[in-house]
Amino acid sequence: MKWGNAILDKVPVFRLIYKSIRQIITSFSFPENTGFMQVVLVEFPIKGMKTIAFVTNEMIDKDGVKQISVFVPNVPNPMGGFLEILKEEDIIRTNISVDEAMKMIVSVGRVMPADVQFNL
Repeated sequence: MKWGNAILDKVPVFRLIYKSIRQIITSFSFPENTGFMQVVLVEFPIKGMKTIAFVTNEMIDKDGVKQISVFVPNVPNPMGGFLEILKEEDIIRTNISVDEAMKMIVSVGRVMPADVQFNL
């Protein structure tokens, strides 16, 4: 496996694509290492509808406004999705763990934690 990775890492254009795909697959294979900071709700795909998203980064823009970058996964296959950068006021923080959220996504909402709470 290491030998194969070493060869693929040397192919110029493929190297970038392969490394990115490998990081994504690894992050979903080991949920404790996803890098997701928190599970939140965001309005998506339209105003008034809410979906689960994962906080991936928090930053302050040049105007001093806190911006949150979130990953909105596709259901039921979370390998794809959307990256959104939102103001902090546009997210709803939850007490859902990343593991519980992944179960909800893969089960298309059939598996729901009993004690889900949202800060509405």
